[in-house]
Amino acid sequence: MRRWLCGLTVGLAICAVAAYAGEDGSGGQHVGDTPGLEQPGGEVSASQVPVEQPAKVESAYGDMAEPEDFSGNRRPVISIPSQRGSIRDYQKTVNFARLSSPRRTWESMLRLMDEYSQEVQENGFTYANHARLVYLEEQIVNLFDLREVAPSLRSDVGMEAAVYLRDAIAHFDLPPSDTLPDRTEAFKEMKDGFPGIWNVYGSPIEISYIDSGEFKGRFQFSLYTALNARTMAQRVEHHTYVYPEFAGLREAYFNTPGPGIPDVLIDSLPGWMRRDLWGMRLWQFSIVLILTLGAVLLVLALKRLLRACSQRLPRAVGSALWLLLPLLIIYLAGKLNWFFSEHVFLTGKVLRIVHYVEEGVALLSLVAMILVGGGVLMEIIFLAPRFDKKGVNSYLIRFGLRLASIVVAAVVLLEGLQRMGFTLATVLAGAGVTGLAVALAAQESLRNIFGSIMLLLDKPFKIGQRVKVRGHDGFVEEIGLRSTKIRQLDGHLACLPNEDVARADIENISERPFIRRMMNLALPLDTPSDKVEEAVQIVRDLLAVHEVPRTEVEIAANPELEDRPRLVNEEINQPGYPPRIFFNEFNPASLNLLVIYWFHPPQYWDYLEHTQRINREIMSRFEEAGLRLALPAQRLQLAGDPSRPLEIGSREVNGDEDDLPLAGLREAESPRREPPASGSKS
Repeated sequence: MRRWLCGLTVGLAICAVAAYAGEDGSGGQHVGDTPGLEQPGGEVSASQVPVEQPAKVESAYGDMAEPEDFSGNRRPVISIPSQRGSIRDYQKTVNFARLSSPRRTWESMLRLMDEYSQEVQENGFTYANHARLVYLEEQIVNLFDLREVAPSLRSDVGMEAAVYLRDAIAHFDLPPSDTLPDRTEAFKEMKDGFPGIWNVYGSPIEISYIDSGEFKGRFQFSLYTALNARTMAQRVEHHTYVYPEFAGLREAYFNTPGPGIPDVLIDSLPGWMRRDLWGMRLWQFSIVLILTLGAVLLVLALKRLLRACSQRLPRAVGSALWLLLPLLIIYLAGKLNWFFSEHVFLTGKVLRIVHYVEEGVALLSLVAMILVGGGVLMEIIFLAPRFDKKGVNSYLIRFGLRLASIVVAAVVLLEGLQRMGFTLATVLAGAGVTGLAVALAAQESLRNIFGSIMLLLDKPFKIGQRVKVRGHDGFVEEIGLRSTKIRQLDGHLACLPNEDVARADIENISERPFIRRMMNLALPLDTPSDKVEEAVQIVRDLLAVHEVPRTEVEIAANPELEDRPRLVNEEINQPGYPPRIFFNEFNPASLNLLVIYWFHPPQYWDYLEHTQRINREIMSRFEEAGLRLALPAQRLQLAGDPSRPLEIGSREVNGDEDDLPLAGLREAESPRREPPASGSKS
């Protein structure tokens, strides 16, 4: 849990940086003058725009509707689609955002925004008109080319652009809409080499032809227009509104709380809470901070509770409970993102930062939940009694689930990054470069991982088995992704890289069906032949199966065994494996008897107990028969020294030291010194 919480913190920083970086982009469709309702020649004023007269305003709507009466007496009604109506009735009752030509797109924007503006300014955002406003917003967003915008941000970006755009053009009188081409004229111009981008009345407002995507073959306001609509509105806000009924649109949209926040609460706030900061009010920032802090405290409280509960529950249950933490984070992030967008109405960079942070937190929590969920699933599977937790199959299942969870988490991460606005090509390119760097830096580790896969698939040994690998004799304790751990017979732990283990010759001692014993009994060279045959028969009798009565201890433990004698040597007389005893060799100093038998089952300590019993019986029976085992002998012969002739033989001595055979040798080694001559100095 600590790992994915650390990853969560890093993800927050990455998402915040991405939000700032993505906000500065303008779509890359234009190079030229600063966007706005200004041209290189100077400002565009109402007197400079070629218009007929204010009375001719209705021509801007073309044949879509009758002239609007902004006094409120008459206005066109855009119906909410009925779920029971047929498709044909649905199309008749609903005025869609018509995108068949630049002219239709412009007229649709005017009509839909006029309807939206009047609804918001008259009634605000309430639960009563929520469905109607949502439907209008969906139609308005379809007017803009937002293919390069994050899918989760398209609704907010499109609506902000539409509000700023409608506010900007409300400062000017509108010329007839027939100055923009219809569908036939637009395709004719493109056929004649026109680039497929039309500026509305010579302003930076662009309508472009869409050649791919969901709206292929339609006409929408360009991404350049959507991203720069705020700048356009700011540059003309010093002009007087020609249509004052739109003067309160921006205030109503950006600074009016949604239905989830009572208007009475906002009205009761002090004046300093209504001050502007980054295009928003201080009360909006206050709500964001309070709710975010509350969500963090709730998550920390749940974490503390889970830590206390998991210590008292079984491991599998405790691990499953930890899944509640990322689930809560995902739920809170989604709810906060929705509340900030639909009720607090965050806008601009603040909205994007909050959005990226919350989307990043939810995405990382989902990835963490998938990875942790894989471990929980393993614990649940291993609860079944037929699964051996230390077997190779368990490690293969564990490796497969871990790999599957990593793959699923990677797919979810890619989808989440695309939803946040990162293109798949960029993500894959970054992943490719990163993967190449990691592959070059981790060649040894990757080889060991592939070696572990081969070990898990080939199964040359299992956990707990005794093996011999590269001189290491011991029991396998663990098969990891990088190494295999063997507990040697001397107690030392050996960690062998899986690459080396996969290529080495492996001797699996635990897989033997029996323990074979081969021993040699050496008899002296002077043993008669009949004694040799007697020795062979003694060993055969000792190794044969024979019955012995039960001991009192065995009978007391189980009275039913009183009439059932115990079979001795049954474990070395299995079908196909009888004991083999032969007089097979004349050694330089002995006669050799070869004894071979196979002990079943291959239990080492039982084998040693049986071996000890057989050895004692052989010694006892040989002593009774007068048979001796030959001792290692070595014969030395000294030659070439006439002063020390070698005498072979034996004689009894009385204990006189001078009579011992080595007495002369001592005298030879220590000759007597002659007395000094007379008259000489001593």
